[in-house]
Amino acid sequence: MPIVDTLSASEDLKAAGFTEDQARAMIRVYTHIEDQVATKEDLHNLEERLSLKMDLLRREMDILKRDIRLSVYATGIAIAGFLAALELL
Repeated sequence: MPIVDTLSASEDLKAAGFTEDQARAMIRVYTHIEDQVATKEDLHNLEERLSLKMDLLRREMDILKRDIRLSVYATGIAIAGFLAALELL
């Protein structure tokens, strides 16, 4: 978060014709707004975290796909065995 020299900003506002109270109010509003704004660094960090989570989700999906394939193959083998057993009866 960028740090603003509030004293300098207040002096600039007063030099521009603001009263002391108006300058203080403007600085309070700016400080409040600044606390709510994401910086480029904040966004970059968020992007990195999301990228890591997406990579993890991709790996988990690959594992799930493999498990589903194995279950389908096992089910197919079991059905084939069952059908073969029925023909022996």
